[in-house]
Amino acid sequence: MQPDVARAAVTAPEPCPNCGAVLPVAPVPRYCWQCGQDTLRIVPPLRRRARDAVDRYVRTLVALIARPGRLTEEYIANRRERYLPPLRLYLTASFLFFLIVKVLGATGSIHVVVAPMVDNHGHAVTATSNPAAYQAEMAKMHACVDHPGSCSWGRTLASRIALAGDAQSSHPEVVAQRMIARAPNAVFMLLPVFAALLMLAYRRRRYGYATHFVFSLHMHAFWFLALLVLWQLPPVALPIGVLMLAAHAWRALQRVYGGRWWVTLGRAGLVVSFYLLALAATVVGLSIASVIVT
Repeated sequence: MQPDVARAAVTAPEPCPNCGAVLPVAPVPRYCWQCGQDTLRIVPPLRRRARDAVDRYVRTLVALIARPGRLTEEYIANRRERYLPPLRLYLTASFLFFLIVKVLGATGSIHVVVAPMVDNHGHAVTATSNPAAYQAEMAKMHACVDHPGSCSWGRTLASRIALAGDAQSSHPEVVAQRMIARAPNAVFMLLPVFAALLMLAYRRRRYGYATHFVFSLHMHAFWFLALLVLWQLPPVALPIGVLMLAAHAWRALQRVYGGRWWVTLGRAGLVVSFYLLALAATVVGLSIASVIVT
């Protein structure tokens, strides 16, 4: 009786330590079939964990930079464990970008002009550039704000924003710092917009929204890293860098979504055009928030 009990104990299936799913007996899989949890209960040494992490980062960066679209292609093919997860890759790249921008004092190279209004030519109107027009327009805006109902709600709102901007006009460096501080959240909000544009452009593909979102994460991660390089290029080489950036995006779309090259080029142009409109609206909102929030 005892050998039978021992044999039953050996052949009894064990649950996954993470989700409780029943695992096959022989051979025991390396990872759980349901949640992907490592079935080994042994904590690997710190040196091994560090080496594995470095290898994973290097493998991910090589695929991201040298093989456009490869990460998304591998993700779709369910070959994911060898690379960084898409969200972690995006957060790492964006954190590195904004950290360098802040630590190296890049906000000093951002020229921000805070003015309550612009003229017909798009030039800022300030107390020094055009005193007469500045005083006249300021009086109109104060009248709208001080006498509710005398102007339309749109004019009143614009006047409030312009007056708040005028109050910050003597501290443009503070406004620039606020814009940089809010930029990560603003870019993160654009991720689902970019994915939605891809879904519309490739609506005949059998990809769900999650797949387009993964591609969006990979593309934005690459753009963050590429911007760090473009930042250091001389003005003469900047157009070449921008062209290489566009070629990388086109190749990534070709690898993931397929199609003829000229069709991909047209779709990329439409996606980028609408995305730039969303980006411009975000920049405007970011600028407004930076001047009206103290």
